[in-house]
Amino acid sequence: MGNPHAFGQCPITYYRQILALCELTPTHGVDHPNVEKMFPTDVISKAREYLALIEPLGGMGAYTEPQGFQAFREQVSSFIEARDGYPSHPKNIFLTNGASNAIHIVLSSLISSGKDAIMTPAYHYPLYSSLISLLGGNQVYYDLDEDKGWIVTKESLERSYNNAISRGLVIKAMSVVNPGNPIGYCFDRSSLQIICEFCANRKIMLLSDEVYQQNVYNGKEFISAKKVCCESPAFDNQLELISFHSTSKGIMGECGKGGGYMELWNISIHFHQQLVTL
Repeated sequence: MGNPHAFGQCPITYYRQILALCELTPTHGVDHPNVEKMFPTDVISKAREYLALIEPLGGMGAYTEPQGFQAFREQVSSFIEARDGYPSHPKNIFLTNGASNAIHIVLSSLISSGKDAIMTPAYHYPLYSSLISLLGGNQVYYDLDEDKGWIVTKESLERSYNNAISRGLVIKAMSVVNPGNPIGYCFDRSSLQIICEFCANRKIMLLSDEVYQQNVYNGKEFISAKKVCCESPAFDNQLELISFHSTSKGIMGECGKGGGYMELWNISIHFHQQLVTL
């Protein structure tokens, strides 16, 4: 599922070439006398830049810092700042083996009893339902309004929440997939505002799966949950938010080469340290 190369998509040469040069020993790669005949100059330059950052810490085969290489987390923060127009801090970035791995880590930290529950959209990528079941938690569905373009309504969220509470469940977090998979919707600012405000008021952590943010069409505009949060001072400091992005899905389309990150926003030090240990 969600596996482009299985359906004939070809790899993007640029990424493959950089990875090859980083994996090869310098004498067979960037320092080979014929390297410029085998690889484009921009690829060689980028590989040398990355190797200069990686080699002092042990090279491609070494363990990284618990949250990933500092230099690459700084680059991720720069990307987020350019996208949203608001600060992003490397200390809040975790580099992961794809977004799925990050989501697994977070859900493992959140679900600790048979009463714990996660709110998820009724139509979603099955990663969530599978992981929640595996971890012994409960899935609480909320509906999207198809007739209005798959928007979120406050009434739908409140209905799902109240039903779960009446069953004795403890809502630990709410997941939102934007742009949506498999439906293909892209939430507007109004829907995101409703989601962020709901989670802030209910003291529910928001898990924003944004792995397809590069894949937006038909005049739609991707807006991150963090951007909406930062532009809403009424609840900014109250909302605990973790955002996920992936290079292996919406950018490279190489699911077998997992790479991604999660960014923590307004997350407690205790929970941050808990994620580091995982």
